[in-house]
Amino acid sequence: MQSQVVKIGNFFKMGWDLACKEDTGTRQQIIKKLANEEALAIIKALADEQAGSTVFANDLVLESQCLCQDFPGALSELGPHHDTDHADIFDIKILPTTDELQSPRSEYLPSNDPKKHHFPGLAGLLDRQCRLLREDTVGQLRDAVQFECKRLTQPANVQSPPKRPNNGVRNTIHLNVALLRLELDRKRGLQVVAEFDQPPAVAKKGAKEREDWWRNSKQLQIHAFVCLASSTGRAIFFSVCDPTPTPRPKRKNGEEEHQVGSTE
Repeated sequence: MQSQVVKIGNFFKMGWDLACKEDTGTRQQIIKKLANEEALAIIKALADEQAGSTVFANDLVLESQCLCQDFPGALSELGPHHDTDHADIFDIKILPTTDELQSPRSEYLPSNDPKKHHFPGLAGLLDRQCRLLREDTVGQLRDAVQFECKRLTQPANVQSPPKRPNNGVRNTIHLNVALLRLELDRKRGLQVVAEFDQPPAVAKKGAKEREDWWRNSKQLQIHAFVCLASSTGRAIFFSVCDPTPTPRPKRKNGEEEHQVGSTE
């Protein structure tokens, strides 16, 4: 009986090594074939006689379960991944929320197999394309902010220096941000005036040299996308705006003249 256990173990090991070399869809198919009821029945029968086989059987079941298709929102067996994880794409916020940044679970991404979509037909195709588009445009941003939030929540004496996450995203981190005041612009709405430490490249330079450096730098240009993250794990997104106040419209006969304009 011992030789049979070894042969079955080698068979599953060869199948697992083969699965690891394939793409996700093919890998799941191989795992399902390896973990079919008949194979598990054989392993469990052997496990009754060989106690050491029990661990192998349990590990195999666990691996096959981990690769099962999950679903979004309330359709997931574990519940929503976060507060903006919904089955309906129209309920999903485009920018990451604080709860999404703090979620330990991976984002739900639909399978290539239409049969595994939670919506059939064209609705399923549209759902998949929208989720993949959001992941391509926002996913790397979410991961970069999540990486920095985790760093900030560590105690100061063990906190690692800021660095870029290993996802190919180019991000610049400015430290010790302080909010000075809030302003309300006629066209741009609510604005926040903030200050932060000078970058190391210009920290020891004079005022004129720093001004020239910022003028030639591409950092924090108008309309640049920025995120304010705190050590509490919260984050909020802004865009850089022109500090010049919007001029008041001309008055005519004591009333404000309405002007029509467009922005690029």
